[in-house]
Amino acid sequence: LSRVDFEVPAGAVDLDIAVEDANAEVLDRETKKLVVPNFQSGLSLSTPQLFRARTVREWQTLAADANAMPLTEREFRRTDRLLVRVGANNAAGGPAAVSARLLNRDGKEMSALTAAPAAFGGLINIDAPLSALPTGEFLIEISATDGAQQTTTLMAFRVIS
Repeated sequence: LSRVDFEVPAGAVDLDIAVEDANAEVLDRETKKLVVPNFQSGLSLSTPQLFRARTVREWQTLAADANAMPLTEREFRRTDRLLVRVGANNAAGGPAAVSARLLNRDGKEMSALTAAPAAFGGLINIDAPLSALPTGEFLIEISATDGAQQTTTLMAFRVIS
């Protein structure tokens, strides 16, 4: 696994991804449409990163690892415990309060989730245990507030068994 970091301007971006074999033959191609937040004005949240842990100890290890590799998949088992990592940025410089809650597929709140500062990078770690959930589709709503400013993002996932 590897990670690629690059800078892009704020706004809508088409990310073209091509997978090549050792001979530079294209095996697969995909275009993802992304909206890059403007971190220079107002309150914003970074794109949530998602990590899977099988045990509480594994979750703690991931939460302490600034270099952990996030997942791209969004299907999980009830035996999994999710770590969601997000950054909140306020151009005015004040601290933003971050909260998270678990929603059902209709957007109704099921429970509040624990959000706590990570030990690095000014990020927030959110704990999302799946053991009490039935099979189905769910959302994690992440909100940041600073005085009158508020911003929210949603992350969808599925529990398959």
